[in-house]
Amino acid sequence: MKRKFIVTLVILVSLVILQGCQKGSEGEVEGKYTVLAQSGRFLVGVWDCRFISPARNEISSVISAFRSAQISPSGSKEANKPTVSAMDIIPKDGDVPWWKIYEGKIKRYVGRDLFKYIDGGAELYHTYGFVEVVTAEYIQPKLATDSLITIDVYDMGTPQNAFGIYSQLRYPNAPFARFGNEAILTDETLDFWKDRFFIKIQAFEIATEIKEAMQRFARVMERRIPEMGNLPWILKSLPEEGRIKGSEQYFRQQLALNNIHYVSDENVLKLGGETEGIAAKYKIGSNKTEVYLFAIAYPDPVRAVEAFESYSNYLKGKLKPASVKPVGERYVAFNAQPPKRTE
Repeated sequence: MKRKFIVTLVILVSLVILQGCQKGSEGEVEGKYTVLAQSGRFLVGVWDCRFISPARNEISSVISAFRSAQISPSGSKEANKPTVSAMDIIPKDGDVPWWKIYEGKIKRYVGRDLFKYIDGGAELYHTYGFVEVVTAEYIQPKLATDSLITIDVYDMGTPQNAFGIYSQLRYPNAPFARFGNEAILTDETLDFWKDRFFIKIQAFEIATEIKEAMQRFARVMERRIPEMGNLPWILKSLPEEGRIKGSEQYFRQQLALNNIHYVSDENVLKLGGETEGIAAKYKIGSNKTEVYLFAIAYPDPVRAVEAFESYSNYLKGKLKPASVKPVGERYVAFNAQPPKRTE
């Protein structure tokens, strides 16, 4: 009889613990939440959060940052600087000892001609204001008779757009290197951005001497770009605490956002050339859940309200509405998972 009582007690305690694990600090039921809020001309949200309260806290922090006088778009769209062009930056014969341009050919693609060069990925570049790319292959006769390295110098129009296309390649714990503002260096690639330029260097073979040559080419090019260029102003709205370094990604249009976090084939967030957005991964709450926090700036509050209503209606047709405490001027929450059973 005593043993049966102990077994029953253990089962009851286990059920209580399980229920506690499925509820947040404010008694919230665990799920997979999307939380969205609108304030002024800004839209802020969190994807894939286990509990609503931590997501709401992050959104509130971003809204407070936007309301601060320190977060302003003034000066973020810098004018094009005619002092240097992509053609000026691309290495020439002898810029790196023993290396020269394969067959002496430097190619240039402007505007829609980019589709002739990278048909599969050209549209993404155009969402970031692509202007032109200058490209060349390089050969080292002592190593091989064929080209061993390709260099692409992309003029993206503004430093923000250059960072944006670079951020599409960036990921946490990447092998970052000190070229330009930031670079990612692997055995086969070296990508970096500086001012309005995004530069890709790719090796056709893995070898120490080739990797060293890629870095020498990068040094030549970064010295030819006189300005560093500023990060997107909207990045300043994101809180530091809990942010996963290297996860920040800048976007302007729907295709770029879907590359970061798929939302919909439809433009439910009303993104376009006049919008600016930032997304980053965070570890939030007591359980350090990894989520995506995003913020989008629209030209005016009317456009922000339209986007809020559009995205809310889209989510309403797919997910289950959930209650959320007030944050911003408009706010909603949706759950992608049914409540877990505790019996």
